[in-house]
Amino acid sequence: MSSFYDQISTINTNDKSIVATVVEGDYLGEKALFSKGKIVFQSDAKEFLHIHSKIILKITQTGIITIEGNRIFCEILGAEKKLVICGGGHVSIPIIKLGRMADFSVTVIEDRFSFANNASLAGANQVICEPFEQALKKIKGDKHTFFVIVEYYHKSAVPNCKEMR
Repeated sequence: MSSFYDQISTINTNDKSIVATVVEGDYLGEKALFSKGKIVFQSDAKEFLHIHSKIILKITQTGIITIEGNRIFCEILGAEKKLVICGGGHVSIPIIKLGRMADFSVTVIEDRFSFANNASLAGANQVICEPFEQALKKIKGDKHTFFVIVEYYHKSAVPNCKEMR
């Protein structure tokens, strides 16, 4: 079986994956990687984590659980949550701050330098100061990417944008 890091690099970030490591107890140091509901790596032939995989797979948050007196640190892996804000004016500033507080990677697209600078000062991880149509081509969206349009001229700024009625 390949190494833990080889396996972790092959998992699909859109799938729920869990790394479980025994941090206290008789099975100290045993580690397993679960992806798509099955074990894809285990460090120890004792298979303690494999035997208790049903319990581990029910985990929904990173943290410590205890099974048979063994403390196990379970870490949920997944894609980074991304927030793309089209527009860097005054409305975007609190959205940037909320996004950062909610552990999103925040990207702001703004075609005006002074507003782009304000977005950067507000804590955006990335600011793209280019025309919207050009900048949007640089965004690789997935099911973990959320877009917020707060640009006054959204019809011209974001191609094919339809007003909500």
